[in-house]
Amino acid sequence: NTNDTKDKTRQLHMPAGALVDISNFMGSYSGNIDHVVNEKRRIGGRNSASSFKRPRSSRFITPISTNRQSSAGVPKLPPTQITSCRTKLSAYYPFQHKRKTWKEYFGGPPCFNCLAEHIIDEVKLMDAKGAERWVNNHYKWIVWKLASLERCYPTKAAGKFLTVANVLDELKYRYALEASLDVALSEQLQKRKLFIGQKLRIWGASLCGWTGPVSFHEASGTVKLMVHVNGSYRARWDDPLGFCKHVGPPLAFKCIKASGGRVPRTLVGVARIYPVLYKERLPDGSSIVRSERMERKALQLYHQRVSKIAEDIMSEQDENCASTDDSEEGAKICKMLEQAAEPEVMMAGLTSEQMISFSSYQAKQKEARQNEVAKKVENALEVAGLSSRDVTPFLKVRVTGLAHKISATKTINKEGLITIWNPTEKQKADLVEGQVYIATGLLPSAHCTNILYLHARGSSTMWKPLASAQAADFQPFFTPRKAVELSLIGEVPLASEFDIAGVVLHVGDVYLCSNQKRQWLFLTDGSKFISASQSTDQDDCLLAVSFSCSSASDDGAFFSYALSGNTVGFSNLVKRQKDQTRRIWVAEATQSSTYTLSHEISKKSHLKEAATCAEKWASSSFDKIQQLKERVLCIIGDSGG
Repeated sequence: NTNDTKDKTRQLHMPAGALVDISNFMGSYSGNIDHVVNEKRRIGGRNSASSFKRPRSSRFITPISTNRQSSAGVPKLPPTQITSCRTKLSAYYPFQHKRKTWKEYFGGPPCFNCLAEHIIDEVKLMDAKGAERWVNNHYKWIVWKLASLERCYPTKAAGKFLTVANVLDELKYRYALEASLDVALSEQLQKRKLFIGQKLRIWGASLCGWTGPVSFHEASGTVKLMVHVNGSYRARWDDPLGFCKHVGPPLAFKCIKASGGRVPRTLVGVARIYPVLYKERLPDGSSIVRSERMERKALQLYHQRVSKIAEDIMSEQDENCASTDDSEEGAKICKMLEQAAEPEVMMAGLTSEQMISFSSYQAKQKEARQNEVAKKVENALEVAGLSSRDVTPFLKVRVTGLAHKISATKTINKEGLITIWNPTEKQKADLVEGQVYIATGLLPSAHCTNILYLHARGSSTMWKPLASAQAADFQPFFTPRKAVELSLIGEVPLASEFDIAGVVLHVGDVYLCSNQKRQWLFLTDGSKFISASQSTDQDDCLLAVSFSCSSASDDGAFFSYALSGNTVGFSNLVKRQKDQTRRIWVAEATQSSTYTLSHEISKKSHLKEAATCAEKWASSSFDKIQQLKERVLCIIGDSGG
């Protein structure tokens, strides 16, 4: 059984540990393999007896003849030849040389070190009640751990772990705190997937019931460590307790739990990056989301209103040089200049002291007027609800989980939508569609849907691109953007996003429907007529795009009537159910949808070629466009729009 235990110990690679050997032996080798060199001296052990206390009468051998044979007939070897075994010094008394005195050997009288010097101040200053509670809590776990090591590794341990010195040493740096588990971890505890003795790697835990920093023995019993499932991992059995110096492996995106706390790291592939939006919180508690174009207009309107209020207040301000203290010399000079027929002549006759007084008076009057105007403007803006704007930019990124190429299970990659609040300029410039990133600090929402919604802060979230060689180990996830033709729009799945370029035939009026403002836009790209030049069928060649928002939104958020007759490229439209009655395709424009005029589309854009093709068809198909416009007007008339 001992050999079996040794074999198991070798398989587990249990380190022997660097413990100092201060036993009373000489030599560098021992035939006993269970005794480890450089081990700690065991208090009260058999090897701790000092050789100076050993009686010499029973083992005394006269040194007259060192080459005499023993009673067994074996010649005695000189002590200098015995080098391959550990020999007790007491076996060779008396020595051949003069023994040193206590003073010569130790150099002075004995000194006693106070063991309390090695105890930390928190333990020294601990009161009786705190000390009892602290020791009772930690002592049992330390003894339990060391005793477990003794039982699991009897050959290696051999009584060297469960010692008084080791217990006292570990008591110095032992801390414990009750943990409060979230719902997901509580379920794991009920299923017995969490058990006593298990080591966990915890990231992003927080304190509950904590009022301020205190010493560990003065902490209240109500303080608990809030632990969530997304930041808890199983640790190796031999991982040391305490602060983790290295970041753990990324959490699989499909393993992220809603309401499971912040995610330390995860691996995602960026499928879509939407334009930056701006959310403004109004004084009444409501909010409005605007595009970048609408935010510029809103900011311009805000500045105009503020400037108008400030100008009105300044015009009402008395511009006279009146002073509250008419006794000042500067005030007297000001009045004299106002009453003088020729102020320039009077100014030329002033002395340097009078000029200084007059200039100082003017500066005081100017500062007083500015302060008074600023207070009036501030009060007027507060009354008008224009004191300040609470606007937060955010960026939405659609991501997907990754699957390894050599994975045995084939599962559908989980999709997610990450909202980055206050994104940095670096993030807006570096995030690229189709790239794999290691994202840190994501916080999932509480909604459990097929799509995982997460939030992040630009300053506290890091997006580190994965190397191309490492990204090649995962299955492809990205489908590059392309312009969809109306003749092929049937291949686009329902509720999926797509991009298209076409000629705008009609921009409808904004109307109110179910407390929401709505607008319709109709376009065509001529792809059906280009592929079948002789075709006169007008079915499935129109796309109706709807856009709706809250009734409190500005009308400027809708499509401009000036788009009618122009070639426009649309991005991030969502396909809706086809209108089978009127035989037209239907799409929805959301807050993330954008449109660009043909001449403003970048040459590198995937919409450039499609817009050029539609524009070329429109220039030579005037009659066809007129027919489609008449059909659109009939559709609007039939629907009452």
